[in-house]
Amino acid sequence: MYVDHPLIKPNTMESRLYQQVIVANALKKNTLCVLGTGLGKTAVATLTIAGILSKMDGKVLIIAPSRPLVEQHYNSLKTFLNIDEEDIVILTGKISPEKRKKLWKDGKIFIATPQVVENDIVAGRISPEEFVLLIADEAHHTTGSHSYTFVASAFKDKTRVLGLTASPGSNIDKILEVCENLGIEHVEIKTHDDADVRKYIKNVKIKPLKVKLPKEYVECINLLKKSLKERLKILRDSGIIYTTNINKSELLALQRKIMMINDNSRYELMKIVSEAIKLDYAIETLECQGKDAFLNYYERLGSQNTKSAKGVVGDSRVLKAVYKLRTMEIEHPKMEKLVEVIKNILSSSKDKREKIIVFAQYRDTVDKIVNILNSNGINALPFVGQSNRDGKGMSQKKQVEIIEKFKNDDDVNVLVSTSVSEEGIDIMSVNYVIFYEPVPSEVRYIQRRGRAARGEGGECIILIAKDSRDEGYYWSAIQKERNMRRLLKEMEKTLNEKLKERNNGGSIYEITNEMGYNGIDDNSGSEVDNRIDGSEIDNKDYSLSENTVNRKEGPLDAYINMGSDIKFKDERGELNRREYKDNEKIEEEISNCDQEKTKYLR
Repeated sequence: MYVDHPLIKPNTMESRLYQQVIVANALKKNTLCVLGTGLGKTAVATLTIAGILSKMDGKVLIIAPSRPLVEQHYNSLKTFLNIDEEDIVILTGKISPEKRKKLWKDGKIFIATPQVVENDIVAGRISPEEFVLLIADEAHHTTGSHSYTFVASAFKDKTRVLGLTASPGSNIDKILEVCENLGIEHVEIKTHDDADVRKYIKNVKIKPLKVKLPKEYVECINLLKKSLKERLKILRDSGIIYTTNINKSELLALQRKIMMINDNSRYELMKIVSEAIKLDYAIETLECQGKDAFLNYYERLGSQNTKSAKGVVGDSRVLKAVYKLRTMEIEHPKMEKLVEVIKNILSSSKDKREKIIVFAQYRDTVDKIVNILNSNGINALPFVGQSNRDGKGMSQKKQVEIIEKFKNDDDVNVLVSTSVSEEGIDIMSVNYVIFYEPVPSEVRYIQRRGRAARGEGGECIILIAKDSRDEGYYWSAIQKERNMRRLLKEMEKTLNEKLKERNNGGSIYEITNEMGYNGIDDNSGSEVDNRIDGSEIDNKDYSLSENTVNRKEGPLDAYINMGSDIKFKDERGELNRREYKDNEKIEEEISNCDQEKTKYLR
C-alpha cells in the first residue's frame, strides 16, 4: 500500500501508520523524531514537507551534516515529491555568494550543510521569515557551538521545526540541550522494541571476533607502558594526581589543572602531561591498529618541534620498541582476520555483487586495508572525509562519486571508510558491516551497525584485540546503548509533559532532576573505567564521536562535521588567553596537548 497525497508521486512511498502518526504531530508542533536506523526518517521528512506545503505558502530548509547526505536528500525529494524539480535546490560553499543569494530568492525547498546556512544568515543572504519549515537531519548535532545550533536559533521562533535522529545518545542533558536549541515542543520516539515498527525491522547479528596479539607486539606495548608509568609517577609525586592508575579523560583534564599552578613548575609538569598523552595514544594505536599506524605516528612526533615530542621520540624504551617494530614483518592479526572474513563472505555468497562496508578509525588504517584487500584480489574503495591541513582526504565531489561507484559497480565489493559514512548515507545493498576496531560511543556504534540493517538480514562483525582497550570499548558501547534505549522509553512521556510546562514558562533543564537523571545512571553498571595502564577501559567518551566535548574537561571544544571527519573550534576562554598570552613555554605545551587531544577525537 502506498501513500496517497497530491504532493507525493503515486506508487513511490510505502504507507506506514507509525510514520503518518509522527507526521501528524510534526505538522502541529515543533517535533524531535527519534527513529531507529531503517525506520524511515527520510519518509517522515518528505511527508512533513508535503503536509506543510499543501496548506501553507513558504519555503523549506533541510540541513544535513555532510555533502553526501545533502545529495541524498536531494535525490530522495526528487524521487518522492510531486513538485517541479527546479524548486529543489542544493546550496554549497562552492557556489558564489551572489549566486546563492539569487537561489535563496528563487527556490522553494533548500538542502544545505549548516555551515553554508550560517554564513548566509550572517551575510544577510537569507531571511528565515520566508520559511515555513526547518528540518534538522542528524539533529543530535544541535549542541554547543555547532553551526546546527546557530541555524536553529535563527529559525525556531519563526517556523515549524522537525528534528530527526536515529541515536540521540544516552546522556539526558545532551538530549535536553538539543530540545532547547531546536525549540522542541513534542518528542516522538520509536525503537525496534515498539510493536508497530517491529515488522519493518531487519535484525542485525552482532559477531565479535577476537584476535591474539603476537608476543612481539606485547613486548613493545610493555615497553611503552613502562615509559608512561614513569611519567605518571612524576605527576603523582608532584601531587597532581593521587594514583598512577588514571584514565584517559582524567589525564586530558590535567591540562587545565596545571595551567592554574602559579609557580614555574607548571612548565615541566605540562611537558610531562603532554608526553603521557602521547604515550597513551601510542599504546592504543599499537594495540588496536598495528605497527604501521604506530610508526607513522612516531614519525609525525619526530617532525614536531616541541619538548614533549622530543622527550617521547628520544625515550630509550620507545626507541627500543620502534627498532623492534621496524625490523619485524608481523602485521596486526586483525588485518589477516579481516582478509579471511571478507574472502569467506564473498566465496559463500550466492550474489557475486555482495557489498561490504569496513569501518576504520584512521585514514592511515583505511589506506592500509584498501591496499591489502586489493593485493588479495578483493576490489575495495576508500571513503574518507574532506582534505585536512596535511592535504589528505577527499573532496565532496569525490565522496559522491565513490558512493555511486560502490553502489552501482558490480565489480566493487568493499568500501573501507572512516566515520564519514556512519551517519545516514544510504547504501541499500549492504548486508555486512565490519568494525576494524570497536568504538565506545553508543551513537557511533548504532550508526555503524545500522549500515547493515538496510540489507536483507545483515551481519555486523567486530574485530577485537584480546587483552586490549578494544574489549572495554566493545562492552562500553553495548552497555551505553542499553542505557539509551531504557532512557528513551522512560523519557518520552515525561519529556513531553515537561515540554508543555516549559512552554508555560518553565525551564527545560528542570526536567533532569525531576526525572532522577544525572547523565548516566550511576547504578546502571555502565561505567567502564578506562585505566591507562591498559588493564581497564574508559567509557567517559573522549572517544571519537560526541559532537561537543564538555568544556569542563579541557580548553578545547570539538564537534563533528561528517563531511571532513571532524572540525575544531578553539574556545579557550579570554581570561586564560590574557593570563598566558606572553608565556611562550606554557603556550607551546598547551598547544601540543590540544593537538594530541585532536588525535583522540578525530
